[in-house]
Formats: sequence, C-alpha cells, structure tokens
Amino acid sequence: MMTKTMKTIKWRGDSNMECYSFSKAGRFHLKNGEKNQDQIFGIRSSDRIAVCLSDGCSTSPRGLAAAQKVVTLTAKMFFNDFYDLLLDDSDTVRRKVSAVLQPTLRAFAAQQGVRPETLAATLLVFAADRSGRYLCAHLGDGCVLMQPPDAEASAFSIISSPSHGIVPHSTYLTMNADMMRHLKVYRSLRPSHGKFLLLTDGADNLLRNSSQESHLPCPFSGPALERYLDSQHPLDDYSAAVIMIP
Repeated sequence: MMTKTMKTIKWRGDSNMECYSFSKAGRFHLKNGEKNQDQIFGIRSSDRIAVCLSDGCSTSPRGLAAAQKVVTLTAKMFFNDFYDLLLDDSDTVRRKVSAVLQPTLRAFAAQQGVRPETLAATLLVFAADRSGRYLCAHLGDGCVLMQPPDAEASAFSIISSPSHGIVPHSTYLTMNADMMRHLKVYRSLRPSHGKFLLLTDGADNLLRNSSQESHLPCPFSGPALERYLDSQHPLDDYSAAVIMIP
C-alpha cells in the first residue's frame, strides 16, 4: 500500500504554502500481504491548512481502522476550529480533542463488536494559517521537527519527541492513554516561517540518531526524504508530511 501527494497552496501575491506527504508499507507488512497501518489526511483552504498522521498499532486487529478515524476527525477539527484552538489553553485543546475522538471511537468499537482498547493509534497533527501562526498536537511515538529559513539543508530543531510508556518499547495510544496527561500541545501566535516535518516512528527511527542530533541524513525536503527512506527499505511502515510556510 502506498500513497503520495504533493500540493501547493497559493494566496494573493507571491506567498505560498506547500505540503508534500507520503505513506508506505514497510517490508514486514508487504511480506505478509498486510496493509499499511499508517494514515495521512489533509484539508486546506485559501487561508489555512491542517495535516494529520496516525500510526495504527500493528498488534491490534483494529489499528488501521483507528488510524483512519483519527486522521480524518483530527484534521477536520484542527482545520474547522483552528482559530479557536489556537487561542485556547493547552488543557482546553486536550479536552476538545478527547471530546471529539474518544466518543466516536467508542461508538465505532460498539458497531464493530470489539473493545474500545483495540482502536489504538498515535496522533500527529499540524495546522497553520498563511501568516505562519501554527498549532500542533502529538500523542505517542513519531516526532515533529522544524527547520527555520536559511538553515543548512539538513538541519532541524525538535518541536516534539516520541513519548515512551511505562513498559519498555511502548508508547501512548488513543483509547489506551489519558489524553489530559499525555497529549502534547504546541503553538506559535507569532508568524513562524520555515519547514515543519511530521514523522511516524518508522521514518523517525531511520532519520534521526544520536551521532547526528541536529541534522538529517538528507536535505529537509519531501522528495529528498522520500528517496532516502525508500533506499533504506524500511521494515516498518513509514510516513512523513513536510509543510513549508514561506
């Protein structure tokens, strides 16, 4: 399973915003004939954009369905309610996200005749307007990175790092975590220009290491990231979204 999109958003004058995203199945799922557990959904208008990534838990029989629900619900929420959420305090954002996701996932679980805990997935969402004000939220593993204008081609700074659960090699997932404690929220009310990168763990684990803490092994751009990750033949599913705010 593979999807790739490249979109350019243009406004009056010379300003524009670009989003490049891709989501691909890793060798493990390809070998077993299974679908990609990562999902991406984006929505845009003339003045703002929202993009969401989610990694469904591979050990859960409903991980993919959970990821599909998470990306559509969250991206639409951050797009439609962007200006309210941008001004809300972090606890209010957490409460609103919980109020949208958890009842819907519980209802879906009831329809499918499964336990709500099987709808387990991570959450990475980024929304911004054309001025460069942004809001993002992160639950679980994966990461959110940024590269300011005029930085070195592969340089980055970290907005949000993976969250590690109490049990080794675990993380926090929808329906299996207290979002009021574990959903991380970041925002900028000042215009912030540059590139923003959302990565699921399959991509993050291949792009960042301790010896190169502030540089990627390739340029910070969608096509370059996709080519590099493809060349590594990842075992895990791998997905990324690069949003550029000029």
